[in-house]
Amino acid sequence: MLHRLMLLAVLLTLPLLALAWQSGGVPVCTDPSSQTGPQIAKLSDGFAVVWTEHRRGNYDIFAQKLDGYGHGLWQLNGNAVCDHDSSQQNPIVVEGNNGGAIFFWEDNRSQYPPWPYVDVWGQRFNCMGQDGWVHNGREYSFSGDASWGPAAIPDGAGGAFMVNVMRQLPDGSGLYGYHLDSLGTALWAGGIGQGTFLGTMAARVHSDGAGGAIVGWNENHPSLGSCLFAQRLTLSGMPLWDSAGVRLVQFSTPQYSISYAFVSEATHGTIGVWDDTLRNGTWDTYAQRISGNGTVRWLVNGIPVRVAQGTQRNPKAVTDGAGGAIIMWEDGASGLRDIYAQRVDSTGARLWDTLGVPVVSSTGDQTGIQVVSDDAGGVIVTWKDNRNGNNDIYAQRLNPNGQRLWDTLGVQVCAWAGEQTVPVMCQDGSGGAVIAWQDTRNGNNDIYAQRISASGSGVWRDSQGSFQPLTSNPSFSVVPNPFTSFATLPGHEFEHFALYDISGRRVGTYRGDRVGANLPPGMYFLRPEAGSSKPLRVVKIR
Repeated sequence: MLHRLMLLAVLLTLPLLALAWQSGGVPVCTDPSSQTGPQIAKLSDGFAVVWTEHRRGNYDIFAQKLDGYGHGLWQLNGNAVCDHDSSQQNPIVVEGNNGGAIFFWEDNRSQYPPWPYVDVWGQRFNCMGQDGWVHNGREYSFSGDASWGPAAIPDGAGGAFMVNVMRQLPDGSGLYGYHLDSLGTALWAGGIGQGTFLGTMAARVHSDGAGGAIVGWNENHPSLGSCLFAQRLTLSGMPLWDSAGVRLVQFSTPQYSISYAFVSEATHGTIGVWDDTLRNGTWDTYAQRISGNGTVRWLVNGIPVRVAQGTQRNPKAVTDGAGGAIIMWEDGASGLRDIYAQRVDSTGARLWDTLGVPVVSSTGDQTGIQVVSDDAGGVIVTWKDNRNGNNDIYAQRLNPNGQRLWDTLGVQVCAWAGEQTVPVMCQDGSGGAVIAWQDTRNGNNDIYAQRISASGSGVWRDSQGSFQPLTSNPSFSVVPNPFTSFATLPGHEFEHFALYDISGRRVGTYRGDRVGANLPPGMYFLRPEAGSSKPLRVVKIR
């Protein structure tokens, strides 16, 4: 009896950590090792974050699933997607089926000499964070050669379209694509484009809106230099456009483009945007539209989105839902890195100010743009910002007319001490977004996340203590509390309640007639699955 009372006394004096959301976001992984390169995807019932991890002495891939409240649903500091003794890096994630996720990454376990020593591997987790394919993943290497730079989208049936760059001896690399089912089996696999290039840079891929996919890539062509191509593929992998792909720019002289993006358009085609340095002697931003039948619709060499003094680099884009696109870029006309935006319609006409509209033009540099649609004809953008002397994370939302809907200089997502960098973002399904980033507030690189509502408010926070757990709740009671085996909620026996541990990790969902069964002793926090009632603190003792 004495040890029970001592345990109870200790637990009741612990800080109220669970669900006490921080204004700087919620921790996704704070392992003492280093976590880098986060990526994020929206799932049917939450959000998956994946990163590269160094906790075992080599680089591994770990992931965490967050629910809509910011609770980690898998193990504290994430589940190992791949912890093979080799090194893994550069992961990506897309939605799987039934609350699961599909991951791809570069892996050096096969050691293909002489360069680049990596292959693309993949894994699927179910909603509980358990392996759905072979432990530590499956290899995707066409003809057993080295591959890198995966890009993927879900296929809507629990599988994925995935493309990667494949080395082709003696001196080239090409682009290959796969359609994988929910078991990771390739339903088709093959080359995209001409087959043998001097060098292909990483591809981009998006849905064509008709069950297939559109792939865009940058190819180091033997006579044309670096130029952009696109190809549309059916569900079975059949190319619908020219077998070599459709060129976005028809210059006969060499071109040079490093940063590029592709988004869907209304006729099942694509709009591509890129930075271009040859035609004006400095970096400018251009765009091209290819319709669903593979026809180039705008000027043969693309339309100028922004041509001005200074550099316009690293464009990103989202569809505007009306056949056009909203395009953003880093603009150096002021001598600093600012962010500007432009909307173009289906004819290529610019709809906002000729020079674009400023998204943010604060002191310091604003870089690392990431964008998602707000599903209302506008866009949400996040970026890395050093206006305060170190890098912080900010965000902004523009409506279809190019007007800023949040604070003029952007809303502060995280401005804690240390460096916040590498922001990544996905839609939250409610007009807002979830942003994850790399964070050094604890002295090493950790991963944090924040959800921003459609109005620009941080959802996962505790600036007013609004999510602080209660020791009593007028809406329901727990009997007994503390308890030894399980507790009940009189009057709510057939309702469902979520239980969290003191780190904020969700540990289970229980009916009101058997709460906490099979859990070890400790302090927990209880919240109804339906509604937004504040959590109630409960204690289990042996």
